[in-house]
Amino acid sequence: MGQFWYPAEGRAGVFPEAWLEQRVIEADPGWWGPKPVSTLAQLKSHALPGLPLATNQTSYPVVIYSSTTSGRRGNTDKALELASQGYVVVAVDHPWVLASVFPSGQVVYGEQFSSPSVVKAEAPSKLADGIKDLLFVMDELSRLNTNDALLAGRLDLERLGLFGYSIGSMVAAEFCRMDARCKAVAIFDSGWILEAATNLTQLGLQKPFLSMNSSGGWIPSAPGFG
Repeated sequence: MGQFWYPAEGRAGVFPEAWLEQRVIEADPGWWGPKPVSTLAQLKSHALPGLPLATNQTSYPVVIYSSTTSGRRGNTDKALELASQGYVVVAVDHPWVLASVFPSGQVVYGEQFSSPSVVKAEAPSKLADGIKDLLFVMDELSRLNTNDALLAGRLDLERLGLFGYSIGSMVAAEFCRMDARCKAVAIFDSGWILEAATNLTQLGLQKPFLSMNSSGGWIPSAPGFG
C-alpha cells in the first residue's frame, strides 16, 4: 500500500483519520510500546481524509517516505509537518512491514527480521526490493500527475526528494544516489544498515543529504541492533 498526505482545503465536519489500522496494531502489539491494542486503536492522526488539494500553489514539491518495519504510518508526524509546509508526501509499505491493509480489508503480512544477523544477511536483497518499490512509485507519480482526478498537474516532480527511517533510510539513500529524479534525501537512524548498500558507501551520495541519528545508545528491547 501507499499513502498520500498533502496540503488540503479546510472543510467543516471532517473527522481525523485513525493513526494506525486495527489489523496493523494486532500484527505485533508490542512493537508500538506497552499500551493495549484498544488504546492504540483510539489514537488519531491530525490528517483529515478525502479533502481537495489546497489551491494556494499551482503545484507542490514531492517527498517520498521509505518505511521501516512500522510501515508507512510510522513517521506520520513528519509527513504531516511536511504537508503543512507545502509538500505532497508519498509513503510506501515495503515487503518487510508488520502488515499492510488494503481498502478491501485484505491484510498482507510482512517478512519480519528475527535478529541483527538476519538483517545483515538479508539487507542486500531487501535493498533491491525497496529500490523496485520506489521505481514503481516514481512511474505511478508521473501517471497520476497526468490523469488523476485529485493530483493531475499538482505534483512538481522536478522538485522531488526522499526520506527514510532505519532500513528505509538505506533504500532512500541508495535510490537517491542512482536516480536523477531525486534531488535530496534525509535519513533517520540508519546505523550500520547503510553498510549493506555497497555502491552507496563506496561511491558516496553526491547529492544534498541530511543524516540524523539517535544518541541514546543500545535499545534494551532489541538486543544487538544498537
